[in-house]
Amino acid sequence: MRYLKDPWLQIFGFLALASAVLAARGLTAAGARGQIAVSQPSPQATAAPLHRTLNPKKAGRWIVDAALATDADTAKLSEALANAAAGETIFVRAGTYRAGAPITRDVTLAGLGALRDVVVESDAEGPTLAVDGAKVAVKNLTIAHSGARPGKAVEARRATLELSGVAIRSGPNDEGVDAIGGSATLSYSSVDGGSRGLDAHDGAKVALDHARISGAETGVYLQGASARINDTSFSDGKKGLTVAEQAQADVVNGSFAREEVAVWADRGGQAKVSGAKFPDHAVGVLADERGRAEVKDCEFSNGSGPALAAETGGETLDRGSSILRGRTAARASGKATLGLVDTQIEDAKSDAVAIDDASAALSGVKIVRAGGHGLVVGDAQAVRIEKSEISKNKGAGIYFRGDQDLALDLDGSRLSGNAGGAIVREQGRRGRLSIRGKNNEPRDPASLIQ
Repeated sequence: MRYLKDPWLQIFGFLALASAVLAARGLTAAGARGQIAVSQPSPQATAAPLHRTLNPKKAGRWIVDAALATDADTAKLSEALANAAAGETIFVRAGTYRAGAPITRDVTLAGLGALRDVVVESDAEGPTLAVDGAKVAVKNLTIAHSGARPGKAVEARRATLELSGVAIRSGPNDEGVDAIGGSATLSYSSVDGGSRGLDAHDGAKVALDHARISGAETGVYLQGASARINDTSFSDGKKGLTVAEQAQADVVNGSFAREEVAVWADRGGQAKVSGAKFPDHAVGVLADERGRAEVKDCEFSNGSGPALAAETGGETLDRGSSILRGRTAARASGKATLGLVDTQIEDAKSDAVAIDDASAALSGVKIVRAGGHGLVVGDAQAVRIEKSEISKNKGAGIYFRGDQDLALDLDGSRLSGNAGGAIVREQGRRGRLSIRGKNNEPRDPASLIQ
């Protein structure tokens, strides 16, 4: 016990204990260093992430800038679309971008600057911008597709797509906008080129408001879909609006210029057109193969073909439209039906109205100053004319050239001043023409059949 009271022994013991502690710590550190040096890394700790996760500098909005300015979140639109949360807005500055994978969250995509300066484009097969099952609004930018392989500028699949102030550009084999179910709205937007400017099917609902469709082989094609088209212009295509296979379209105002067929109701499709203008058309409105077209208060001018046509079981009905200076105003054939009510037909360059193997009813119609006959009737099923004026035409008022007998219902109408006569039967035809009706001028037109 006395040794424990010796101060030198106490100091020696303290130093020994301290030395042991320091040695133990050094060994532990060295051992740890040796273990890191020889151990295999954990695969989970070193694996690269599948994609970079970005966060916008300000909540709720992204800024995409091709030059990557200091306030921008990314230089790539595809990164912003991949990382944006539902409800956020992506602002895109001037530049050319690629969109990447389909958009599956509700977002708004807005260009900052002129349309020509903010461009989303692709030349690959498939769509430039695809929306799948989401509600997406696109504003103030250009979406383009071109390339050797067919593709689409925009594809919306069971989505709600709203395009406002957007320019769509497509190559000759491409589609501008393809709406597969869901809904698509184009307001103050344009679609240029493409095999189809807008293709809507599978129950899609489409709305066009103050839009412009130009240079597409078919401007708008509806198949099993519906469309409301307001104040929209179609120009320089083969077919402006095609409504096919139980599709429906309601067109109000707007124009169809330089189209080979401006509006085509085909295979059971139904089109209603009111207040629209049709300058320089080849065919204005055509109903074909059980299609039905209703036209009201439209203006047709300078057409190289019929303004109104019905073929192969189609039905075209007009009320109150004017047809000026066209080659032919109206034509019906192939078991079709043509109805004209209060239609004004003036200065046709050839025969104004032609009916062959079809039925026609004219009420309150005015046919004047045609370069040929006012009305030409072939082998018609039924023709009724009431309260109409057929006058001052260079040919006959009514010219009959059928090989089948026809009882023409003529009631309360005026046939006067026609250079070729009031009613003329073409020589050599086997069909007999008879007149039924009263209150006509001349009073007994049957007696004037030549």
